[in-house]
Amino acid sequence: MRSGSRAALCGAAPKPALLVMFASLLASLLAGCAISFTPHDAASPSPSTMAVAAATSTPAPFVCANPPGSSVFYAYVDKVGALYIVRGCAARRVAAPAGRELSPVAFSPMALRLLVWNNLANPQGPDTQSCLALVDVGTLAVTPTSFCSPANDASQTTQWLSFIGWASDASFYMSEMASDASVTVFFVSLPQQTRQVVTKLTWVAQVAATGEPSGIQLRGDALYYGGYASASEGGAFLHRFSLVSETDTRSVRLGLAGTGGCQGTDAPCTWTGPWDITQDGDRIAYHVPGPTQSMSDTSDEANTPLYVANSDGSGAQRLFPGQSLGNGFNQPSFSPDGGYVVTSFQAGDFSKPNTVVFERLSDGALTTAPAGLEWMNWTAQPGVALMENITEMGAPDFALHLELYNIATGTRTPLQTGSRGYVWAGIGS
Repeated sequence: MRSGSRAALCGAAPKPALLVMFASLLASLLAGCAISFTPHDAASPSPSTMAVAAATSTPAPFVCANPPGSSVFYAYVDKVGALYIVRGCAARRVAAPAGRELSPVAFSPMALRLLVWNNLANPQGPDTQSCLALVDVGTLAVTPTSFCSPANDASQTTQWLSFIGWASDASFYMSEMASDASVTVFFVSLPQQTRQVVTKLTWVAQVAATGEPSGIQLRGDALYYGGYASASEGGAFLHRFSLVSETDTRSVRLGLAGTGGCQGTDAPCTWTGPWDITQDGDRIAYHVPGPTQSMSDTSDEANTPLYVANSDGSGAQRLFPGQSLGNGFNQPSFSPDGGYVVTSFQAGDFSKPNTVVFERLSDGALTTAPAGLEWMNWTAQPGVALMENITEMGAPDFALHLELYNIATGTRTPLQTGSRGYVWAGIGS
């Protein structure tokens, strides 16, 4: 993965020009989808903590990113920067504080809360007040937090904040990376927003896991990360830190503990061989062998194959057999149900788009996405991915264009032009 945007890696929410997209209004998706929002229990944050009125307007045009009859929650930002929370196909707008823009991060396990970044809406300079906020999904009230990310050019900064994952509807894990690439993991309790130190990890590769920007994946009662507990390991391994026994063990070797993949930041840019782990924590995907040199714009190692294995490294099997590998190390990503793994293969010519390939793990069947579709992330629908149509970018509006792509049927559903930041409930980091 070669990324020029460090904003998502260091805690600052992506700005409209950096990341994140569709115009066709599909009546078949909208029919029968209207599902009302209902208030939830007393675990919700207090709406009095920020005087921001909940708006009820539905965006126009609007293309529902859920199938008919769904009751799943998702959130997204429209082309003018407004945040919407959708249940099924019923959308409500979340009002941001004056001069600010809210960008979704992740829903809590039961979708009672949505964690968001609260950024400057029209930044003309460094945003030194980019902080996490909490949205009550029932009332749409926005509650600020004290957890803030430094500006990208804050040269005096020594700690960089990242979200790891929700532990419950009233708690989550976050990390702070220091200049030596050590990471302190905190447990945050709501609504008081108290922090408790869980552990300090010696060295973590932020730019290596699908669970960026922390580089740490929360799976059940354990944290998984690429890095090392001691430099004597001689590189990065996939580590498992038990939240119960507080022991740190390692499984597969990931390769060099190096740097690369970031631009325009003072934060450490730590990297190793890309990896991912299924939502149930049972299976991992990683490169064999891993990298022996750091990322470079001028000299990449010949790509090595991806493998899938049990989380302890046993039972390893080759992924994407027969696929031309090319140069560089590609990022694997498991679908939420563990049925697919996807990655992008570099064309060898940066002027040409990557080739996105999906493998169905039950039988090894490969599906290549249509040319011009770049991988974004998974949706809550089994076998449906969110993709960027790069053939639509450019003049006259230079807007992003996102589509839903059904792997089995090949069906493509364009979402409204310029929309971005889609996050579904029920999908972990």
